Amino acid sequence: MNDYLPWIADNELLDAVDALIKSSEKAYSHAEERIQKNVIDPFSSIIIASTLNIKSSEDLNRIQASQSALSGMSNAIGTFHQSVLGSVEGWLNHDTGYDLENPSRKLIAEIKNSRPATRTLKIDVLPEYVAKSIFAATKQPDSSKRKKSVNCHVCSE
Repeated sequence: MNDYLPWIADNELLDAVDALIKSSEKAYSHAEERIQKNVIDPFSSIIIASTLNIKSSEDLNRIQASQSALSGMSNAIGTFHQSVLGSVEGWLNHDTGYDLENPSRKLIAEIKNSRPATRTLKIDVLPEYVAKSIFAATKQPDSSKRKKSVNCHVCSE
């Protein structure tokens, strides 16, 4: 049944929304724990504290916990997008090397939430990265010694 969107089954969409909500709640509830496990950049802490005029370590910790929660929620949104788009007929989720694949059209896709995320890709190594991901995903031997051709189009503003 497709009451919500014509191109995705309701149960798949609702499962993706449920996973998004649970992941977001977990990101929020485990934020303090995550910043304790990760190394906190002291330079970043100094800049944050001075820029935002933070006087106490408790206030700084709250801001860093919020930042950690928002980062986890952003990751959950990316997973949600991938799950929904991977539910479109002909597309498959693919978590190793790239996000989505359409085998019949011979297409792969990497999903990004924001424009800045795509700018971190190094254009000169992208075709090689994509080729290695494809060969790894299809369990073919590494083709780094073979001549390969990968067409890559990256949008720019």
